Amino acid sequence: CARGILLEGGRVTADGAAGAVVQQYLRTLETLITTPLAARRDRTGTGALRFESVTVRNASAGSGLVRSGDDVEPSIAYQSDQPTLNNVHVNVIIHGPLDEQLCQLSSGPQRGDFERIPGNGAFVCRIPRLPFEAGAYRITVYSTVNADIADWVMHAAVMDVEPGDYFGTGRMNDEGQGHFLVTHHWDVRA
Repeated sequence: CARGILLEGGRVTADGAAGAVVQQYLRTLETLITTPLAARRDRTGTGALRFESVTVRNASAGSGLVRSGDDVEPSIAYQSDQPTLNNVHVNVIIHGPLDEQLCQLSSGPQRGDFERIPGNGAFVCRIPRLPFEAGAYRITVYSTVNADIADWVMHAAVMDVEPGDYFGTGRMNDEGQGHFLVTHHWDVRA
């Protein structure tokens, strides 16, 4: 396509060359992320649970530096007016540089709903050997309580991934050749 159109709230806000419109869209995402999550108003849900902040730490090093190949832990702080919540599902979507959805980290298939949680706390997800190339990745957070959408915030945070030694060789893939690192082995057979 040579032409792009950007809609916001049902209104056309940009109409022109596809590349320029895509860049304008990506700039609007960066503006959203600079607002603290607790203050964001562009969220959907009942409010039974509200996300307050998202942090990602390197669980291997115990610090905030996130590197390819290290164990990392996204942590999503939440609050509620209720002392406890039942049947809670949490979901994280990680987006690539063009806002494409790269993966979903869902409590549903991994463990099922949390049957009962405290009204205030943090969801923590462990990702062993982070398989992402270096770059900036946007994070969307979503939760349901008793099957009703409680909170859903697009592009709630950014995860900056630094180069790491994913393959254990000290060498990395060529830059810009994809987002995922895949464990693999090469051999020659006669």
